Amino acid sequence: MPFHYKRKTTRASWSPDIMRHAVEVVRRGEMGVKRAAKLYSVPVSTLRDKVRSNSNEFTPKLGRNPTLGREFEADLVKYLVKMEARGFGLTRADIRRLTFQFSERNGIAHTFNKQYGHAGVYWLKGFMKRHPNLSIRKAEGLSRARAMGMNRQQVSSYFDKLEETMTKEGFLDKPTHIYNVDETGLQLVNKASDVVALKGRKSVVSITTAEKGETVTVVGCCSASGLYIPPYVVMKGKRMKDEYSDGLPPGSKLSLSDTGYINSDLFLDWLKHFRSFACPGKVLLLVDGHASHAKSVAVLDYARDKDIIMFCLPPHTTKYLQPLDRSVYKPLKVFYQHATHKFVRSQPKEAENDPNNFCGLCSGFFYNGDGEEWVECSECSVWFHVDCMDMVGGRCDDCQ
Repeated sequence: MPFHYKRKTTRASWSPDIMRHAVEVVRRGEMGVKRAAKLYSVPVSTLRDKVRSNSNEFTPKLGRNPTLGREFEADLVKYLVKMEARGFGLTRADIRRLTFQFSERNGIAHTFNKQYGHAGVYWLKGFMKRHPNLSIRKAEGLSRARAMGMNRQQVSSYFDKLEETMTKEGFLDKPTHIYNVDETGLQLVNKASDVVALKGRKSVVSITTAEKGETVTVVGCCSASGLYIPPYVVMKGKRMKDEYSDGLPPGSKLSLSDTGYINSDLFLDWLKHFRSFACPGKVLLLVDGHASHAKSVAVLDYARDKDIIMFCLPPHTTKYLQPLDRSVYKPLKVFYQHATHKFVRSQPKEAENDPNNFCGLCSGFFYNGDGEEWVECSECSVWFHVDCMDMVGGRCDDCQ
């Protein structure tokens, strides 16, 4: 039987809301069944049955009942939602197989395929149509370790310790002294974006700078009040070129590594970069458990000497608890892709897999580029944010 069935009758074409109003009017004794049926344009017999049954179900139902029955289907919906919430969502094939096994075990008459042991495709489509609150979604991978790490006990313990530290050090009313740092990778090759094409065309292409590009690490940091530290960029290479840093936002810093990723030495260098821009005094820095952050004696010693309290996020929870991951890096990567796409279209001959082009693109979306929010002390050459330091005569408080 074809799935796209076309109705051949106008029976049960009333809406549930209209039927509900008609039933309530009759039950309150405001008018009789025939008068209410005529007024609300609903069948007399159906209205009389609804009034007598004392039921609150007003959805029109025509045709045969579902194979499993409405009660069992409701239980199946609850089971599917519960399994998806726990990270074990069922696929189309799983649902069809589960339905067949359920029918066989409970002796429910069905016409499912006994040879392959699963319900039909049309049954699944009808089931999804009968329950519009369900939909087929592309699941996002979640490792077992990360799933085990995100438990109520561990997360509650983390926030309790964070609150205790903030209370002890006096950070509860100082959002400008609370920072979060994290790294993200940006590709030197632009990604192919969605384009408008002729319907039915099998091959749709979009120009990219190369097949595969190198990863550039950007270390971002911002405070709870929204103030951000100029980016720290790590590129893969051995020899630094002046043109690599062309177009970097004011106050930013560029470093090289063998892999293009950050390590303990580079993170120590970033920590010095951070200290020169962060608010004076003791600060709280939220970091993840990467080895370059928490397992370097030099990093820990420098943080202690410079009044930087490093507070580590629980393992396998940064996807949900890391503020930068939750709010900043997704839109940052979107804007970066827009910038690379625009650059490739406007300068196709210069758009190569070249690190020389990265910093100029970076400044267009990461930073406003005018440098007005940051000022450098004319005496000690330390950069301060205008909201953290009252500069007099171009000098900070320590130099006045």
